[in-house]
Amino acid sequence: MSPKDSAGKPASVLIIDDDEMSLEVLSEMIEELDYEVYRANTGKKGFEIYAENSSEIALVLLDMVMPDLDCETVFLGLRKINPQCKVLLSTGMDMNDEAENMLELGCEGYIQKPCSLEDLEEKIRSIIER
Repeated sequence: MSPKDSAGKPASVLIIDDDEMSLEVLSEMIEELDYEVYRANTGKKGFEIYAENSSEIALVLLDMVMPDLDCETVFLGLRKINPQCKVLLSTGMDMNDEAENMLELGCEGYIQKPCSLEDLEEKIRSIIER
């Protein structure tokens, strides 16, 4: 069971990923873990959704490679909306300097795609419950 928000509804996760297949698979996995899911296929759309729903979104799952805005710009923009925004990076690539930089900026974690449901659940729960 996912954590609940202040109204007793399941906590929400915003997925920002330009790859439609990844967006679909991750959405299904996160819904299976009993979280509500918001989806954005661009960084700009992610800002819009987060700005409108930040009080409900417990975590943002952010793809590191986006066509419209780079990962750092999206992360810093989310933090401008809410300095407490929790972000979990996701990518199909191995850990690299960009990922290390993002963790140093304050991202709460990193997960490599594809990932197992168990690994995703562990990462999400550990970040949300901090």
